[in-house]
Amino acid sequence: MLDKIFNKNKENPDLFEYAGLQTKEQKKSKCFLWILLFILLLLLLPVAFFSGMKIGMSKTCDEKEEVQEKQEPVKEEKIVTAPAAFSQFIGVYEANVSGHQAELRFFLLRNGAPGGSIRFKNWGNKEIEYLHSFRMDGDKLVFFRTCQAKECQRIGAPHPFRQEYKAEIKPNRNLEGTYTGGQSASSWTARRM
Repeated sequence: MLDKIFNKNKENPDLFEYAGLQTKEQKKSKCFLWILLFILLLLLLPVAFFSGMKIGMSKTCDEKEEVQEKQEPVKEEKIVTAPAAFSQFIGVYEANVSGHQAELRFFLLRNGAPGGSIRFKNWGNKEIEYLHSFRMDGDKLVFFRTCQAKECQRIGAPHPFRQEYKAEIKPNRNLEGTYTGGQSASSWTARRM
């Protein structure tokens, strides 16, 4: 009777031995499945990667452009033509801004938009400052001079500012006007060089 309870026959295992055998067999089969999956993954990843590259390379230029057009239109640099009114301001000037002497330049940017710069001879670090937001109306010109954070350090300004400059071109082609902002407001002149 004890032989039946403590049955050591592997062909006819008892309930506990059967449960233990099931677990070992299941563990072996699960381990085998994971190993097989890992090997397949190692084989299929490079194949998928390189076949994807070949598919992408086989597209013609026309197909690539069609895909690009569907995604997002390509932004081209807008060509801006300066108003004829700005052409009369283009040149180099010797400016006096509230007693500060400067070299003032008006020019066209590469895209045709109006541009300008000013470099003070007796103020700040004597660095070139770029002007922006030009508006013209006949003989009148408006533009802005600004600085923020590191730009203020570069030019030697004690604090950030935004100044609006207004000018009118005179018959002798010199400029006279006013500026406001940046905790100051005054008049300024510029003589064409």
